[in-house]
Amino acid sequence: MLIAELGVDMSVFPTDAHLASWAGQCPGNHESAGKRRSGKSRKGSKWLQTTLNESAKAAARSKGTYLSAQYTRLRGLRGPRKATGALRHSILIAAYHILERKVPYQELGADYFEQRRSLEHRTKRLVRQLQQLGHGHPRAAHDVNGARTPQPTKEPPFTSIFTLRRQLRASTRAGIP
Repeated sequence: MLIAELGVDMSVFPTDAHLASWAGQCPGNHESAGKRRSGKSRKGSKWLQTTLNESAKAAARSKGTYLSAQYTRLRGLRGPRKATGALRHSILIAAYHILERKVPYQELGADYFEQRRSLEHRTKRLVRQLQQLGHGHPRAAHDVNGARTPQPTKEPPFTSIFTLRRQLRASTRAGIP
C-alpha cells in the first residue's frame, strides 16, 4: 500500500524530511509573538494517512519489536495518540530509506533503547530507584579489591516500571544478589 501511494522512485524527495512533510506526518510549528500556537500537522494523502495509521497501530501491538518498544516508551510520556503519530512518522522514514537504498528492513529489537546505555549505568539506576521506592538498604557494591564502596545518591532518570521488573527478574535468574 505504501508503494502504491509513494511509488518506488525516492529521488523525487531530496530527504526523508521532505517526504514526511509532503505526507503530512510532521508536527506543525505555528509560533507568533513568542507564543506557541497550534502544532497541528498539515493534510496529506488520506489513503497514505489511513495506511500509516493502521500500520502504526499494528506495529504497536506486535511483540518484541523496535516499533512496539518505541510506542510503549512514548505512550507513557505523551499519550497513545501522539505515540501512534510518532510510529507513523518512523514507519514512513523507514520506508523512505528502504526504497531509496533498495535494502531489506532490519529490525533493531525491543531492547534497542535499553542497550544504548551500559550495563553498569543501568544497574546503578535500578539500585537508586529501588532505594527511592523504600526497599531497604541494598548491599553495598564491592570493588575489585573487595572493599565496600557506597552507592551514589543522585536523582535517577525516569524509566518504566515494566523495564524495572524485567531487569530485576533477569538479575534474579542470573543469581545476582
